[in-house]
Amino acid sequence: MGILHSHVITFTRDFCAQQRPNASQKAQLQDLLLAYQSRLSPDDLKTVCSLLASNDHAPKDLILELCKRATTICHPLLLASRILNTEDLIGIINSKGLTYARIIARRTNVDHVLASHLRDLNDSRVDRALELRQKPVQSSLSKPSNYPNIRLNRINVDLDAELLKLTNEDDVAFIHTALVDNLSLEFVSVRNLCSDFTSRNLPVALHYLRLSTETAWQVFKRLAHGRSLKDDIREQFIQTYESLDFSTSVATVKSWQKDDLRAQEIYSRAANQTTTNSVRKAAS
Repeated sequence: MGILHSHVITFTRDFCAQQRPNASQKAQLQDLLLAYQSRLSPDDLKTVCSLLASNDHAPKDLILELCKRATTICHPLLLASRILNTEDLIGIINSKGLTYARIIARRTNVDHVLASHLRDLNDSRVDRALELRQKPVQSSLSKPSNYPNIRLNRINVDLDAELLKLTNEDDVAFIHTALVDNLSLEFVSVRNLCSDFTSRNLPVALHYLRLSTETAWQVFKRLAHGRSLKDDIREQFIQTYESLDFSTSVATVKSWQKDDLRAQEIYSRAANQTTTNSVRKAAS
């Protein structure tokens, strides 16, 4: 009988709990995951990547192999793994392209060499992610005077067309990924945003992206697929969406971005503290 998929997850979790795994344990982990990765579900692989993202002892060859997977799976590694150095990350960008670069640009440890390489891509989403980590985000929700209301028909035509096209995809993960890239938020924040259809948050996020009313509704409807929506929900959505003020939408999304950055910093400090405590305990 082959190893059950749950055993692969358990083995990975046990490896990550080791203070100082030896060479044999590292080789076992690599052999097991390389042998079984094609049989694991995307969710299982995502769990593996999440576990290894905060581990400093996993074999680099294994991490690099996992980073060849779809970004919906290897996102935690691209975003947080300290095993990947600047050379590794540049190699991933060169071989895998913009989708991967947009996640890497959200790392907290982007040095000047990697930043320069990312800037050379001339991608607005990459640039926005880099700038967000270099400049403090204003927390005030007051209306900035330099953001005109979207009702002046300043639609983001390219993004509008892109998201409208994604509403025809079978997997809503494509929409989630596009929102992650364009809102400069983490996946968990976007998933939460896209699962709450009773608040104004999702319309505010779509408004921030300067989508047309019709495209915003199509995105909302696609994300709500399979849920029972009241007959008058379209009318309510349109009324809400068209009453929003763009400056307030911008300030709101920027506050979410700041919350994500704060959470990421807390997570990084906690991970570093755990590593330090493990080293001290091993030395005592």
